Amino acid sequence: VGVDYKPIEGLSINFAPATYKIVYAFKSDSEQLDVTDFGIEAGESMLTEWGSLLRVDWKWQPVREIIVDTKFYFFTNYQRIETELEINMDFIINRYFSAKLLLYPRYDGLIKSDDGLRPYLQFKELVSVGFSHTFR
Repeated sequence: VGVDYKPIEGLSINFAPATYKIVYAFKSDSEQLDVTDFGIEAGESMLTEWGSLLRVDWKWQPVREIIVDTKFYFFTNYQRIETELEINMDFIINRYFSAKLLLYPRYDGLIKSDDGLRPYLQFKELVSVGFSHTFR
């Protein structure tokens, strides 16, 4: 239950104060993974929880050669938070070369540091350069 607000082209703000979240681990995965890292109780294969969700999607093209696609996700079950920000930037260098930059910080209140005391920020980044040619 919620609302999806689109004030301008390329921007979507979705707020759902009543959200039901399900995390499921297949039996083969639960044998290889520690499912408690994902908030699932030991011996179980599923986590369900109620909470609220905010999601913002924004696609922006400041110039013809640059496309920025941003996704922000925030979920809370009123005891902990889970948030992600994905920034995907595509650069057109010329008709043969392009580049991509991906930044992906993530914070989850369930994932603990090595000392097991507190959650921490996770970060993933990607830089790539590509070549393309069209054969006629």
